Amino acid sequence: KAWAERQDGIDATRIGLWGVSKGGEFALIAASRLPWLQAVVAVVPSDVVWEGWGRPGPATSSFSWDGKPLPFVPYLGVEQEFARVARGERMEMRRPHIAGRAANPDRVPAARIRVEDYAGALLLIGGDDDRVWPSGPMAQAVADTRAAAGRSTALLRFADAGHALAGPGTDPVGIMQANGGTLAGIAQARSTAWAATIAFLQRHLGGKGQ
Repeated sequence: KAWAERQDGIDATRIGLWGVSKGGEFALIAASRLPWLQAVVAVVPSDVVWEGWGRPGPATSSFSWDGKPLPFVPYLGVEQEFARVARGERMEMRRPHIAGRAANPDRVPAARIRVEDYAGALLLIGGDDDRVWPSGPMAQAVADTRAAAGRSTALLRFADAGHALAGPGTDPVGIMQANGGTLAGIAQARSTAWAATIAFLQRHLGGKGQ
């Protein structure tokens, strides 16, 4: 924030975040730790910190804070999903997420993102047919946690949509169906979610938006 306050073209009193998928996970982590954020939009987000991607060796966290990895929930069965691809079958990463969470209930409390600590405005967007991870239930978990703490949250949860919920809703959706949802459900959800996102950011940050 100190950097933003020194910039002529930035109003540091009106800073928001928009994050999608792992970016949505990040946005909620940031919101829980940076009280000066005014508005956050988390699209197909997570309610916990997950294992990181792409590095060989022991499982590591997706995110760190002050140079220390945050507690995380590990996956279970990623290798089996890649084996499905090799056999020409459909891969669904939501299976390792669901299995990993079920197999590690003792790690979930520490990995849970403390969304109740964020007092700013929050919009959550999730899909119940998400094949990447269960963003609909996880977005609901975030909203429920905040409600129990007396925090208001805007939640859009789409029964017939999957992971591809970010963007203005003008792109062809055929290829997006691989990550869950029906064609009509994806198209309607994307259009509704984008309009809601623009309205939300205008309401809480001001400005005309685009």
